[in-house]
Amino acid sequence: MKLIYNLILFIISLFLFSCNKPNSQENETIIASKSENLETLNLSTYFADIKIIPLSNKVMIGEIERLVVDAKNNIYILDSHLSGTISKFNFKGDLVNYIRIENDSRFDLNGIMDMYFDYPYLNLNVLGNRIVKLDTNLNVIERINLPYNSNSHIKLRDKYLMFNNFLEDKILYDYYVYDDKKNKISNEFLKIDNDYPFHYKANTVFQSNNGFYFFSKAFNDTIYEIDEFLNLKPYITVDFGSYKIQKRSLEKISNAMEMIQFLRQPDFNTLMGEIHFVKDTVLISTVHSEGKTKNILINTYSKEATIFSQYKDDLISGAKFQNILYSDERYLVFSLSSELLYDQLVDTISNFKEDSNLTPNQNPYLFIIEK
Repeated sequence: MKLIYNLILFIISLFLFSCNKPNSQENETIIASKSENLETLNLSTYFADIKIIPLSNKVMIGEIERLVVDAKNNIYILDSHLSGTISKFNFKGDLVNYIRIENDSRFDLNGIMDMYFDYPYLNLNVLGNRIVKLDTNLNVIERINLPYNSNSHIKLRDKYLMFNNFLEDKILYDYYVYDDKKNKISNEFLKIDNDYPFHYKANTVFQSNNGFYFFSKAFNDTIYEIDEFLNLKPYITVDFGSYKIQKRSLEKISNAMEMIQFLRQPDFNTLMGEIHFVKDTVLISTVHSEGKTKNILINTYSKEATIFSQYKDDLISGAKFQNILYSDERYLVFSLSSELLYDQLVDTISNFKEDSNLTPNQNPYLFIIEK
């Protein structure tokens, strides 16, 4: 009898615990207060070394629109304008292979909006409504048509997490989940008000770190983390104090032109996507500040946030960068065209400039930091 009584008490206590267990949305969010502004963040503040890679000139690259590094340190570059190619380079910058985008008659690759690895395939988001899979030799393997458009997406187990950004006018969510088995969409996992308009440019919408993916919503200054089971919680919120954007100031914005005009105003700060982890307790995002797009360094341990305009390689070259081109759990990657790099260094005393035989007519240079 005593055993049965104890068993009943145990079951009741489990029931009460499950009823009182807080929802993931109620977890405490780290609040980081903006502490100061800087002009330049020196890379030596966090890193001891940087690898500089001049890309082979066998395929002339114009703008690096997307860059991905695979598990074997091969580098894949999308340049749809000047060369019209997806090119594969090794870690020395030698050209391994390339395909021309416009010459593919079976799988139309015009309009690539995103490029990412879902191992073992390099996935291309084409026009927001189809996925084209390439193997590591850049052979087209498969095409998957999607019923809804998205600027960017990732696959979490058997579902797609989609970033809309007004590309799909039938869906009133900026982020949503598409279940391809049930052919249904849902925003139930993301119980956040959509009072803010969602429109910003982000080359890196979803960023992974320690088994989680991170993303932010436009204008609410919060970065969220989500796991492969769609368990979501706020990760960190930046408090901009008196420079915080007021919700009522966005109420009259109805189109992209009005949004552009609004973003020219210098009197508010707000997060604008692009999340990159420097280390587990330090991340960098982009921020709208003083009418411009800048960078923000967020320390989750000290709960401080610092806005800055540019990065400087004070380790080797002296080059300056406006933003991070790519990051994953291993690397941070910056890039400069040879023309811009030459203009920055032409009037300086630089061993790098002399040793690299730098000219303004070469392919872009990559600057890679191992975390």
